Amino acid sequence: MTQLIFFWILYFALHSALASIRIKLWAKTTFPGFFNYYRLTYNIFSIVSFAIVLFFQNTLPSHLITTLPVWTTIIGYIFIGVGFVIVALACKNYDMKEFAGVKPMSEFTPSNTYLKTNGLNAFVRHPIYLGIIFVLSGYLFISFYYKTLAFSFIALVYVIIGAKLEERKLIVLFGERYIQYKKKIPMLIPKLKKYRHDMNLFMITNFLIIIFF
Repeated sequence: MTQLIFFWILYFALHSALASIRIKLWAKTTFPGFFNYYRLTYNIFSIVSFAIVLFFQNTLPSHLITTLPVWTTIIGYIFIGVGFVIVALACKNYDMKEFAGVKPMSEFTPSNTYLKTNGLNAFVRHPIYLGIIFVLSGYLFISFYYKTLAFSFIALVYVIIGAKLEERKLIVLFGERYIQYKKKIPMLIPKLKKYRHDMNLFMITNFLIIIFF
């Protein structure tokens, strides 16, 4: 278990470090011809290394924390489903070709870059991270083992830290506009009373689009 915890912490630390502006600027300066492929390389490395650590986790003995009732499994799948829907809706607000790395990066564009505040970004500043939290919570309901708890806890801590580190970069890119946006919109937990009608309409409409189109 100690090795597993170490590997997950190492994975998330590397994942965060390689996404930092300092490392990206170093890569752009040192390898200018390669920089257009930096995000693609980063994504491939992240996926492969994640798969390796997850494979190692699955080879470890499974020690059940406690036996949960059947209905918790149903809740787990609901949480996972909601999480994937949130991530899918959140991704509509981004250029996924650039996100995947198949399109040249625009990481260091001037501060007049368009700040996305529509869609789910009108309710929380980090909707993708919110979706991931739902998925992690659901995964723990379905697989209530010590090794799953270790992974979920470390991943949850990383999501929170990652969101805060991401905001440092966004302040550098967008300046005062992001600071004002940050004051108005919560990080991860939406203000349900304030946006209840708009959020329900937005989620229902986009959920139907995802299902039928």
